[in-house]
Amino acid sequence: MTMRILPLDPAQASGDGLRALQSPVGRMTLFGLLARADSVVLAVMRLGGQILSKQSLDARSRELMVLLALRLENGRYEWPQHVDIAKAVGVSDEEIRAIEELAFEHAFNERDRALLRFAHAVVENVRVDDATYAAVRRSLDETQLIEAIVDIGFYMMLARVTEALDVGPDPVQGRDVLRSLHAPAA
Repeated sequence: MTMRILPLDPAQASGDGLRALQSPVGRMTLFGLLARADSVVLAVMRLGGQILSKQSLDARSRELMVLLALRLENGRYEWPQHVDIAKAVGVSDEEIRAIEELAFEHAFNERDRALLRFAHAVVENVRVDDATYAAVRRSLDETQLIEAIVDIGFYMMLARVTEALDVGPDPVQGRDVLRSLHAPAA
């Protein structure tokens, strides 16, 4: 199957679409595609940047939950990018495999299992039962909990965009994106 909507050609871009294409991540297929929606592209990019660089939720916990959301939502486009990011922030190959297999019991400690059960409930059930909530609250404060839910929802949204429009893979550049967000402004 071919991509259903092609990324915006920079020669045809203007406004926010052009600004998006001129950004460091603008060369990625997803953002070239989103550049066609001038009304949302920069907001999506800003939120993604905030998620990857400005949260109080630690990066390893974020990536565990993002990978699980992508696995549950079949987010094939974002998966390799976030495997790269996850490895950069300390997630092991064994843990990545466990998420792929939805087998959390042996690869993770109690805290990580609570995070993954919480993320699973958010994706699959929307509502989170009291026991799952209580377990995750032992590790996350109110701010981190809200950040985690936003992160999960953001990557669910991206999976829907990329899967509905059959966006093919990009070269893996997750670590480069992460570095660019943490680099001092020129």
